[in-house]
Amino acid sequence: MNITSLAGAEIGQNADLDLVKECLGALTDRELQVVEKRHPAVGKRTTLFWIGVGLGVTGERVRQIYVKSARKVRRRYGAEMRYRRENGR
Repeated sequence: MNITSLAGAEIGQNADLDLVKECLGALTDRELQVVEKRHPAVGKRTTLFWIGVGLGVTGERVRQIYVKSARKVRRRYGAEMRYRRENGR
């Protein structure tokens, strides 16, 4: 899974990556840390346990933060795509 699939969309070469970045901008610093570590641009994905160690919380709490983050990104991305469709953008 990559960061664009977090938004619940299949994004190809011609995708508006600025929109994805904007959606990620809706996340808090902590949420963004979790997402970046679960979906690294380069390297291996970090486990919930090790992310939790770095943040001082449990792996379960990291999972909850991740789920909340994914929901936020999906909602924002979906709303923006609906707006663009309705307004011919």
